[in-house]
Amino acid sequence: MKSSYRERALLAFPAGSNGEYGIPAELVPVLLRGHGCRIWDTDEREFLDMTMAWGAALVGHAHPKIVEAAARQARDGANFAAVNARAVELAERIQSLSPCAERIRFVASGTEATMLCLRIAQAATGRPKVLKFEGAYHGQHPIGVTSMLNGKPTVPPESDPSGAGAAWVERDVLTAPFNDLATTGRIISEHASELAAVIVEPLHRCIAPVIGFLAGLRTATQRHGVVLIFDEVVTGFRLALGGAQEYYGVTPDLVAYGKALGGGFPIGAYGGQS
Repeated sequence: MKSSYRERALLAFPAGSNGEYGIPAELVPVLLRGHGCRIWDTDEREFLDMTMAWGAALVGHAHPKIVEAAARQARDGANFAAVNARAVELAERIQSLSPCAERIRFVASGTEATMLCLRIAQAATGRPKVLKFEGAYHGQHPIGVTSMLNGKPTVPPESDPSGAGAAWVERDVLTAPFNDLATTGRIISEHASELAAVIVEPLHRCIAPVIGFLAGLRTATQRHGVVLIFDEVVTGFRLALGGAQEYYGVTPDLVAYGKALGGGFPIGAYGGQS
């Protein structure tokens, strides 16, 4: 008797998933197709998709314009080791929308985009440390997941390395409480000589910034020559076409975007002021 997709998934993936959910084995769904905001699994069960590929499927599954564009590009070649015409067109479009993106590079994910923003900041400043906010997720690199899981109690600016797989984050990653400008400003000031960057989700998961927080963060980083990075993987093109930069009226030094840029296809971008 042929095994079901659920049984095959449980044999292929830990707990039958790529880490998305902790679903009991007998209920693990294996998705087959999606259209708009609805998805169907291999048992033909229909679901309302409340994640939309973690927000990457910004215009819905199998949107006709996305399907048409993907098919057209597949006929012309899908991957090149050089700049191509459509990349130039997309870069120009982002430049027209993103206040800080004077120069742009494309990558394959938001994880790569945030990681490279941090590396640029460290290289440009010659400083090793970065500051992030408690509970923030910036991708699947060590800094991105530091102090996200709350695996052990810490007091800012200490960081929690649980899940990071890199002991060095305790030394080089500082944390601060989101929306607490006084504490954040003090940490920036005290560690300025070693601090390369502050990275922030302008809309912190589901928490909106209080009035003056992002502007105060911009002032504090500029005062000490620290690079301010906006992780707009979630907020980009949603809060406004120009993202959180446009919506809140604060311009960072660097910005990172993710797969929502491609309607769910693997793509990311990062940009900054030249």
